[in-house]
Amino acid sequence: MLDVRATIATVALAVVLAGCDTVEERADAPRADANAAAGPSALGVSEDVGLNYGSIGNAGVLFSRLDQELKNWSAAQARLDAAGEIAAKRSLDALARGNFTMLGDALVGKDPHQRAIAAMALGFSGEARAVPPLEAALGDERAAVRANAAAGLGLLGIAGSGVQSLAARLEGDPDPAVRSAAGYALSLVLRPGEDHGATGALIKGTADPVPSVRAHAALALGMVKSRFAVPTLSSRCLLDAHPLVRYNAALALGHIKDPRASAALAETLARDADPGPRAAAAWALEAITGQKLGEDPVAWRAWIDAHLGDLQASPDPTGR
Repeated sequence: MLDVRATIATVALAVVLAGCDTVEERADAPRADANAAAGPSALGVSEDVGLNYGSIGNAGVLFSRLDQELKNWSAAQARLDAAGEIAAKRSLDALARGNFTMLGDALVGKDPHQRAIAAMALGFSGEARAVPPLEAALGDERAAVRANAAAGLGLLGIAGSGVQSLAARLEGDPDPAVRSAAGYALSLVLRPGEDHGATGALIKGTADPVPSVRAHAALALGMVKSRFAVPTLSSRCLLDAHPLVRYNAALALGHIKDPRASAALAETLARDADPGPRAAAAWALEAITGQKLGEDPVAWRAWIDAHLGDLQASPDPTGR
């Protein structure tokens, strides 16, 4: 059965590293079958991971180290290398916490390369005081800084933080990497039943021309468990041309657990040629119904036909 925790953790994050001004949809983003394409294998994990770096007085040394560790972290995610990801994150946590003031200063400095790195690094600081400067950086003139500021807010993962600003970027930023990062961040800062007014922007995001934006928006709707989104997820998203969008839509419907999605999920099992969306649809149907019928669309259709009235009457047939 699908390991939902692992797939959510690796979903299509468009990270803007180094000093890039923008990013096209990453070729190494995890595919809908949950098998990510290999990342840049030449990037290794720091040998002194986990050390308490403390404050590094030289900005050049700090940002060079951060740049490398961010690449290590991103590459480990792409490889689905959990140990490498944890090791790189430990280094980034230590660097961000030990150099918080320097990162804050760099975020409003003149060097766009350092602003972009600082924006992402502050997401590893674990500090609530990083939210206001990151939210302000969503208005930076450089797309790389805006995208990394959005991702940084998501990495902080503080419930409800920056939601309105992130929703505005998802809905209206001209750069696709920024919109994708905003959707990613919303999937991490929103909580069930607390959309802070973001549902409309997320539903609109499921129609974005860029697949990674649509995928993140679909997953975020599941994280907030928005029943208003069920028709969109069940129709538009499960029929999307990109398998990652279909995959995330099925995951989202499994989190929402609305019986109205059952028939559409069963149709995904029968129709979808990609194993990822099918696995996610089977997981979602089990979450909704409490039944374990695998990926057999005939069995699911028969069960739904026999029990659809009960499903419609109960908001959560599993009792959870």
